[in-house]
Amino acid sequence: MSTAKLNPNDKVIIVMGPTGAGKSTFINHAIKGSGDGIGHGLRSQTRAIRVIRPPDLTSGDRPIVFVDTPGLDDTDTPSIEVLGMISEFLIQANKDKIPVEKILYLHRISDNRMAGSILRELRVFKGMCGDTAIPSVVLVTTMWSLVNKVVGESRLSELKETFWKEFRDAGCKFERFEDSEASARQIVFGSTENGEGTVLDKKEPMKLLIVSEIVEKGSKLTDTVAGTPLEQHLQTMVHDEREGNRRLKQALKGVGNPAPKKIAVKSEIQVNVNKEIPDAHTLSKQSIISQPENVTAKVSHVKKTLIGQNQIEFEIRLEIDFKMVINV
Repeated sequence: MSTAKLNPNDKVIIVMGPTGAGKSTFINHAIKGSGDGIGHGLRSQTRAIRVIRPPDLTSGDRPIVFVDTPGLDDTDTPSIEVLGMISEFLIQANKDKIPVEKILYLHRISDNRMAGSILRELRVFKGMCGDTAIPSVVLVTTMWSLVNKVVGESRLSELKETFWKEFRDAGCKFERFEDSEASARQIVFGSTENGEGTVLDKKEPMKLLIVSEIVEKGSKLTDTVAGTPLEQHLQTMVHDEREGNRRLKQALKGVGNPAPKKIAVKSEIQVNVNKEIPDAHTLSKQSIISQPENVTAKVSHVKKTLIGQNQIEFEIRLEIDFKMVINV
């Protein structure tokens, strides 16, 4: 990722957070944008790092520049690749002596639970920053118009006391984005909920842990504090897929009547390669005739239940490439 659009006199504000948290919306409001580039679908809108330089937004005599980033839960790009893009940008900025003033991390207050992917991204984000940089981070809650105020306040309190406690104890600041230009400008230029200056109050640029680990210590991305959770998650997925594949092949060998007579083929299923089937499919009261050596499958979940004599129910969640003949 090039930093050619930046220079050492800029005040760089990086905006991070999960897909759909409102990063592009916040930036568009902050720069009085038209809203172009805001995502409203299920797919991530920001698929690469974007540098946005408003023509008339300054702090003192220094231009303010926003950096929009994809979420680590991006719909099209693996998490470790997104972290690689962000770390590459940060390393290049450090090399070009371009200071990062603040990082805003956005979170939807409308979420009624902390999904595993969001918790993992939060852990990665904390590892990327490190304790030294955390006081320069602002955790920004969004989507307040989608929740009852009492419910929203309760969720915010829970976030501060549990999931964000380490950030709070390390001196991180908090703010809420009310989906307006005034609110965005208040976060950039004004003060936080606790009355402290928000984004442009710190004289020294951020010193990010991931930059220190890679540049000074020569660590690989997957060995950094930020990269380790993603590497562990990837290894777990690989292990689960291999185990699921083994169990599926065993299941295919063991299914069917002990001595089937004449077989009438009722249907034939062809599953596309590498297409994820998001919902578990139940194969019940069926004899599956297939050659296991011709099966290539990645399985995340297999449940085998005996439901009667010579009848076994399988619940399988899988990414699979095989041709399966089913006697219904």
